[in-house]
Parts: sequence; structure tokens; C-alpha cells
Amino acid sequence: MTTSTISKVCFFAGLVMLATTIASDTSWAQRRQQPADGTLQQRKDCADDARMVCGRFIPDVDRITQCMTANKRQLTPQCRRHFR
Repeated sequence: MTTSTISKVCFFAGLVMLATTIASDTSWAQRRQQPADGTLQQRKDCADDARMVCGRFIPDVDRITQCMTANKRQLTPQCRRHFR
């Protein structure tokens, strides 16, 4: 093999490794977010409450959840039912 061919093989092998790493990181992030984001109904019931009561924490889902739990009395009834 020539130096040029070896360089091309190493370059493409590096690209494959990079693509694999990015794909696995992305899928991990998606799995991590889904449970914390709540169900479609929870998001529908609580979207306005999250903005009004805990908007300063957007986009940090964990901090929004903590804030809303701590401020249940300020939430609308349809949202409050998700924080028992």
C-alpha cells in the first residue's frame, strides 16, 4: 500500500469512529430526556405553568420539575394533578 492509500484508509476509519460516537451520544441524550420531559398530556397541562412559575429555569427540565414541585400551590389545577 502507498502512503496515500494508508492515509485515505485512516481518514475514513476516523470518520466512521466519529460518526459512531456522535450517533451513540445522540441516542443516549434522547433516552435521557424522554422520561424527564413527561408525557404529552403532562406537557400540555403544564406548559404555561412552567413558563409562568418556573420560566427562569428553562430549558433545564430537572430544575423546572423541582421548581414546580416546590410551588405546587401556584400551579393550575390541571397541572397540579401531575405533582402529587
